Amino acid sequence: MHHGRTYQQIFSETVATALEYYKLKNYPEFENSDETVNFCRKINCLFDSLNNLNPYHGLSVDTEGWKNIRSSIKWLDDWEMALKEGEITEEEFLPPNTSQGLRITMSSMLDMSLYLIDKFDFKYILSGRINQDNLEKFFGTIRAAGGQNDHPAMPNFQHIYKMLSVYSILKPPKSGNCTVIEHNKNLISLEELKNIFNKPKITAIDLIKEKLNEHLLNIDDIHEIEVFDIMSESSSPFNSTDVVDCIIYYIAGYFTKQVSKRLKCQQCIESFKFSHTS
Repeated sequence: MHHGRTYQQIFSETVATALEYYKLKNYPEFENSDETVNFCRKINCLFDSLNNLNPYHGLSVDTEGWKNIRSSIKWLDDWEMALKEGEITEEEFLPPNTSQGLRITMSSMLDMSLYLIDKFDFKYILSGRINQDNLEKFFGTIRAAGGQNDHPAMPNFQHIYKMLSVYSILKPPKSGNCTVIEHNKNLISLEELKNIFNKPKITAIDLIKEKLNEHLLNIDDIHEIEVFDIMSESSSPFNSTDVVDCIIYYIAGYFTKQVSKRLKCQQCIESFKFSHTS
C-alpha cells in the first residue's frame, strides 16, 4: 500500500548509509547518529519482511523474513519494558496506539502464516499480498463512477456495481492509497457474455412487460418505482455472434468515419458508406 511509502523512504538502507557517511566525514551534527542508523535498518528490514512480493523470499518458518519479524517483536517488547522500568521517558517510545498496532501486525502475520503452512500446506506466504488494496480499489471505483455522489446509497451502489460488472474503464489513480500490481481488466469479457446468452430465452420486451405488470398491479406504489428497479432483473439475449465479427464491424465503422472526414471525393465517400451488390 501507499500509506507507508514515505516512511519506507525515510527509514531505508540509503538513509542509514548516508548518516554513516556524514559521520565518517566528521560532521558534528551526525556525531551521535549510531542509534538512528540502527533504527533505520531495523525498520527497513521489517518493512521488507511485511511487504514481500517475491516468491523467492516468501515468508515461511526459519526464513530470513520470519526471523526479522520475530526479532522485531522482541525488540519492541524490550523497548517497551525499558519504558516501564523507567530507563527511558514516554517521549523516547512510540505512542500507545502505534506500538499496539505494530505488535498486532507482526504477531498476526506470523500466526496467520504458520496456520496456512500447517493446515493448508502452503510452501510460503507473500506478505505483500495480505492487505485491503483490492477492497479499497473496489469501493474507490464505485465512488468514482457515482460522479458527485461519492457516498452512494444501497440502490445506487447496486446499480453501479451491475453496470461495472459488464463494462469497466475506470482505473485507480497513480497517487492513490493502493499499489497497482496487476493491470485492470473488464470483469466480464465479450466471450463470456456470448456464452451466457447463447441459450434461447424469452425476449427482453417480455421480461420488461412482466416486470411492469408486477409493479403496476398495486397502483398506490407507482411513485416508488425507479427505472433501474424495473430493468435490474431483465436480461438482453444477444444473438450468437462471433467475437471476430464484432471486432471487424467496429473497426470498419471507425475506419469509415475517419476516412470520410478526410476525403473530398464524394464518390469515394459513398463507396465506403454503402455496399454494392451485383
